[in-house]
Amino acid sequence: MEDDIHAMLASIDEALGAAIPTRTSPPPAASWAKPDRPAVTRSPNQLPVCHMTDDDLDQMLLDIDADLDTAAPDAPLSTPGKGNSGFRKCTVVMLGQTPAACSNLRCTMCDHVVVRIVKREWDPSCDYFFFRNNVPDLTKLGRKLRDAPRSTAYACQCSWTTATNTVAITSSSPHKWVCAGHS
Repeated sequence: MEDDIHAMLASIDEALGAAIPTRTSPPPAASWAKPDRPAVTRSPNQLPVCHMTDDDLDQMLLDIDADLDTAAPDAPLSTPGKGNSGFRKCTVVMLGQTPAACSNLRCTMCDHVVVRIVKREWDPSCDYFFFRNNVPDLTKLGRKLRDAPRSTAYACQCSWTTATNTVAITSSSPHKWVCAGHS
């Protein structure tokens, strides 16, 4: 698969190389101020053409997804950087019962810790005031939890969810949860 990607990039480079003029010498000083310099224009028929089909691209995307799925347990944690002495944060915040799921979440909306209860789900009767008054007290939260072997319940003081599958928290997600870090 990697060879296919390199071949595709090489063909794009070749096509772009033929369509884009290159300069071998540095431009003269203040070349932008010269009125006699011709403008570089490109017509639509000079654009590079890729000879791959949609099926080829679909197959490459499936291969990439397969590679990411096999690397998922190692992927969510970033490597320790300078000055953080082994403190790591998830690069992609995941919810669910996978090893890739973050176990230390914090809400940026209410600035509270997000509780995570494995093998449980929230009762549909839960509302904002229930979580506002009871998070992070697990004994009080237990009144509105039901057994669900393949689910994980999450809640902060302003939002809650039950994850039955692996879910990534993105910027468009209704939950504004971020990784609080791992040691």
